[in-house]
Amino acid sequence: LYLFKYFDKNLSKDIPLGLHTHNNMNLAKENILTLINLDLDRDIIIDTSLNGLSRGGGMFPTKDLAEILNNGYGKNYNLSILHNMTELINSLVKLPDNSQAYYLSAKYNCHPNYAEYLILNKIPVDKMSNYFERIPNEDKIIYSKELIKNLVNP
Repeated sequence: LYLFKYFDKNLSKDIPLGLHTHNNMNLAKENILTLINLDLDRDIIIDTSLNGLSRGGGMFPTKDLAEILNNGYGKNYNLSILHNMTELINSLVKLPDNSQAYYLSAKYNCHPNYAEYLILNKIPVDKMSNYFERIPNEDKIIYSKELIKNLVNP
């Protein structure tokens, strides 16, 4: 909120502000609603993905945002087109559900590449917390393949 209010105050009103969220801790919807309800005197851009797919925990689904905007903010997005496009993607792309691993990386404030490494090395989700807990604080934000490799294979 501080950053959006700061930029809203200091940027020309003809410059839109954007929000790019990931949903790895299921907070994207709340963050989006918080921004929408700021009632800024400018256009805002909310980055979503059609099916909520992206690297890591995913993004907020476009069809869900369209439904929120239609139901509470006077918009009129065609939900059936978004639903059909989402179904088409679902029928063409079968991705494993790794959201729990990315949730854990967010919970422990670790770079998502740590989760990716654990997934690729077939570490069961119920064992992943043990690895995230052992990553030193100074190594959580900047990914170190060597560090996680040494933790997995001491």
